[in-house]
Amino acid sequence: MAETTHKQTDFDSDRQYLAGVYAKALLGATEKVGNRAEVLQELESLVEDVLDRFPKLEATFSSPRVSPEDKINILDRVFEGKLSRELMNFLKVVTLHGRLDCLRSIHRTSQQMDRELQGRIAVQLSTANEVEADLVNKISERLQAALGGQIDIETSVDTELIGGLVLRIGDTVYDGSVANQLSRMRSTTMNQTNEVIRATLDRFSTTE
Repeated sequence: MAETTHKQTDFDSDRQYLAGVYAKALLGATEKVGNRAEVLQELESLVEDVLDRFPKLEATFSSPRVSPEDKINILDRVFEGKLSRELMNFLKVVTLHGRLDCLRSIHRTSQQMDRELQGRIAVQLSTANEVEADLVNKISERLQAALGGQIDIETSVDTELIGGLVLRIGDTVYDGSVANQLSRMRSTTMNQTNEVIRATLDRFSTTE
């Protein structure tokens, strides 16, 4: 089981690395033409409006049993004239390298890189229940004042949090959830219990 987990982690790391390489190449190509925003919007639409709605198409793109040539033929039939030349050429290069399975990771990474180029900061806000827009705006304003940059907040609901919130900014996590506080309380209580047990055993060991 541990070996399987290790292989999965390595696979995810490799995919994330490749996503970074391809995303950087895509941004570089669009920067030269001057249509970065438009191409990234097309890529987002491709993922959210096409792949999400047609999982069999995504499975075909990701399958190693389908040849790169067949995948390119599908790209031409489905997207020719609907996507920019830059994105079509990019998709075909990724296809020839056999990495269309990284398309979602490339999308996420390119969006992140684009935000960084614009000086924007991506924040993930997780709460036990759905929060109102006013509260999200207040959190965004405070983070903007504290971090000195434009904030892009993505919200999600995690019922395991019980209450409170968790903020993820880059690789840093700020955990203010009730679940985390309870965990710390349990840990503290257990440590105190262990100390009492040790102290009691010490008294017994020194008694003659």
